[in-house]
Amino acid sequence: MAEITTDILLACNDENRRGGIKRVFVINKDDISSFTASGSDHSYTAVTLSTTDDKFYEIEGELETKLYSSEGSRENGSISYETSLEVFAPKMEKVKAKGINSYIESCGLVVVFETYNKETSANKAFVLGFDEIMGKDAAVNAMANEVLEAELQGQNGYTVTFAGKQAQLLREFVGSIETNSSGTVSFGS
Repeated sequence: MAEITTDILLACNDENRRGGIKRVFVINKDDISSFTASGSDHSYTAVTLSTTDDKFYEIEGELETKLYSSEGSRENGSISYETSLEVFAPKMEKVKAKGINSYIESCGLVVVFETYNKETSANKAFVLGFDEIMGKDAAVNAMANEVLEAELQGQNGYTVTFAGKQAQLLREFVGSIETNSSGTVSFGS
């Protein structure tokens, strides 16, 4: 049983919080060896990839079209969280369809997503699809919906949903990842 050791107090800067997801990075769960959990807070400070060739891949979505949510439940003494991250990628086309299809056909994904929320000059990021209880078994699966509306100014694109189940709340990621398109990306402080 966990002992309560932390106050949850609101500071003035909590009044100025910012939502919004900035960037989303995806990797196959089998390309992850481990995350390093901080001993002092609910965060990860590093990720170890299976090989030096493994990288995170970015999925860009339009501003204010990315959404994360979770719903917790407690049954038979266990706690779990149903998680969902949605990203809208505009304009249906073969290159995007191929990339999105690779997410759908994977055997599980781990996602690091960056938010606009910051306390310093660095944005916060969170890990979805990995936790300290389930490890890689918390990996998410992807599904996509397509829309091509009739009117000229209608929607045209893919909504990609990464969904899964975790045994813990998301951990903040304070560290760096190697990406395919952006090189080394650092989060937090």
